[in-house]
Amino acid sequence: MGFGEPFGCLEQEQWHEWVSFLFAHLKAAALLASISFYPTLKNLLFRLLPKSAFEQARKHHDMSADKVNRRLARGAEDRKDVLSFLLNVKDGVMTAGEMEGTAATLILAGSEGTSALLTAVTNFLVRHPEKLAKLEHEIRTEFASEDEITLTRLEHLPYIEAVLREGMRVAPPVPTSIPRIVPPGDDIVNGVRLPGGTFIGLHQFSAYRHSSNFALADHFIPERWLPTDSPLFKPSPSDPPFSSTTFANDDVAVLQPFSVGPRSCAGTTLARHELRLVIGRLVWNFDLAVPGEAHKDAMRPHSMMPGNFKWEEQKTFSLWERQPCQVQFGFASADGKPRTGSSVVIKC
Repeated sequence: MGFGEPFGCLEQEQWHEWVSFLFAHLKAAALLASISFYPTLKNLLFRLLPKSAFEQARKHHDMSADKVNRRLARGAEDRKDVLSFLLNVKDGVMTAGEMEGTAATLILAGSEGTSALLTAVTNFLVRHPEKLAKLEHEIRTEFASEDEITLTRLEHLPYIEAVLREGMRVAPPVPTSIPRIVPPGDDIVNGVRLPGGTFIGLHQFSAYRHSSNFALADHFIPERWLPTDSPLFKPSPSDPPFSSTTFANDDVAVLQPFSVGPRSCAGTTLARHELRLVIGRLVWNFDLAVPGEAHKDAMRPHSMMPGNFKWEEQKTFSLWERQPCQVQFGFASADGKPRTGSSVVIKC
């Protein structure tokens, strides 16, 4: 969709090397931003930063340029991709250099955010088997066959939407802030007058986990997004107690994982469709669990879970520095019931 050619990840069963370059680029940017808070020590701290991160950041830029130049060489082909619309503008709206700079954003926004959230949601579901059971029941009773799982029908299922919203809250794909700059002069932000050029942003992970915005903020409770009269609105055995009034004061408008305004994510609708479709078909086809004694282990402290981890323990450098998440995939039968003795452990 971005450059008119595949990256071959499915065929090679591994990430494209560009993804590792992207992470290195973001890590280098985060480290540089961090030492800038100490101007008197900046030169000394810079010498201590890992040079490998900056080398991979350079490779990331070179690969971005190569992708764009190869696409430009093919011209405005019949195939529709993001760059084809720019190539069809007679007077041009972006230079080749600007396209190269934009290429990284296209790959980052079109892949990492979605895959991070899918991994996070899977992690939270296997850690909370009662929630997973609710989702399985919704998907497997709504559809008689996998062919019936369409975007239109998935949009009307309340629990899968609640699971995805709660996943965005407890594990936002961009856990840090998305920076903005106060325009020249000054402006008022949240009642405070700030000078022009000031960097501002809302730290998403902190906002979504703050008790003033969400009740039971550190708990994965998709039910908070359901109407209180829904038959699904009831605590699971592992939940803290909650009632119809527990989430009444949740500030749901705070949840903006795709940002807001003219610089919000252009692919929001696409991402939401992709998330529903992947999770829906995943749950239809497989019985997900923590490897080993899944349901027994899911009740232990997170640090004791075999092959699993607590999502919040990962480091962040603008994005999550994701660790391998092992999940047991059992093969569900055609009637939606578990098929015993047939499973495989997959590293997400």
